[in-house]
Amino acid sequence: MFFKSNYSATANYFFLILAIVFAFFVSIEGLKYLHRKDAVDLGFRITGSRLWLAGKSPYRYVWKTGEDSAFYNQYEILKSNVTGVTVSPPVLLLTGPLASFSIEKAKWIWTGISYGLFVLSIFLFYKIAEVPTKMIVVGVSAFFFLSSTSWLLHIERGQCYIVYLFMLSAMYYSFKMNKIIIALCILCVLVWLRFPFAIFFLPFIPYLWDKKNIFFVSLCIAVLVFISYLCFDFQVWKDYFYAVNEWSNVQVLQADLFSDRLSDASRAITVGSLKEEREYLISNSSIQYLFQYHLKVGLFKIQLLSLFVVSASVFLFSVRKRLKENNREIVLIIAFMVYILFELFIPAPRYNYNFIQWMFPISLLIVSHKEIEMNTVQWFLLIVGLCMNMGLLIYIPRAMTIGEFLLFGTVWWRLCERK
Repeated sequence: MFFKSNYSATANYFFLILAIVFAFFVSIEGLKYLHRKDAVDLGFRITGSRLWLAGKSPYRYVWKTGEDSAFYNQYEILKSNVTGVTVSPPVLLLTGPLASFSIEKAKWIWTGISYGLFVLSIFLFYKIAEVPTKMIVVGVSAFFFLSSTSWLLHIERGQCYIVYLFMLSAMYYSFKMNKIIIALCILCVLVWLRFPFAIFFLPFIPYLWDKKNIFFVSLCIAVLVFISYLCFDFQVWKDYFYAVNEWSNVQVLQADLFSDRLSDASRAITVGSLKEEREYLISNSSIQYLFQYHLKVGLFKIQLLSLFVVSASVFLFSVRKRLKENNREIVLIIAFMVYILFELFIPAPRYNYNFIQWMFPISLLIVSHKEIEMNTVQWFLLIVGLCMNMGLLIYIPRAMTIGEFLLFGTVWWRLCERK
């Protein structure tokens, strides 16, 4: 559709310029939000990093009057002895260098880092793509992701999914350049930060028979374990799993951790500071939430786990023939789809700021269009799904959630087709 040899290069450049201009003005709007609002999620991570550096638990600390104000977070709204920090201990290392800054300064530094990682992610795919598709990769990334309301929310909350996107992009770039050891090491770090990324070892299985690769993977894992041992004692990890369990109980309505009276400042974390102004900017696509909101049915953790296992099994069975093909891009896309399924079924809110991760498979589809060969209808459905997640079709109820499911279904459709 977009990649025919006679396709106008002028049209590509026109789309690229339009996308960059559009992304520029949306970014200005995002910086306005950031100026007026606190980066709530970044604030939790920075406070957690401060507690960790001070030898206190980032997950079970309760601030008391008279204690250091650096450990106080105005958005803490819990009556339990768990904090709002839900990221793994290694992720706190990312915000450790920002712990000495005020939240106001840190949010601007993190915003700069986020935009830098976004540009680097685009650049890596740009380097991989062939000449006819280089401009399309940049244009699609700038228009459908950098210009989206999901990216606005990502910036406003100070989220860290852009780090995962960059590492996935760097992993694939190394993979494509046949730097297998580097790709494997990047993946090890990614799993260290967020365990569900372990599914991305799937396309590397044939390479793990090589003794040299096994040695460096083992060495990388040993270094990461040693860093974990030096930086985090066993109690920190125990507190992390305890806090995650407590928060998951909240999501499945098995516990009530929230204070009876919330301050105006605290309301930002429950309804979202952006949502108060523009409700359509926030969308929760978790299966647990959709069942509660639409069917008034609460799913317990064992039910969510069972549904994930069944869904992932059905998906993998349906694409089993594609797994046998010697196509790294297809296997990476399959791994990403399983990862998304896991995210959908975990008992936690899944707001649209993590939609930025979809730039990875979309870019893969573009740079590998000759091998994957999607038809015109499939590309059209992908564009509709991307537009819905941009916030362009706001009058459709739950447009962003529907848009992501449309992306998932379209990619699944293509993977089920025979080559």
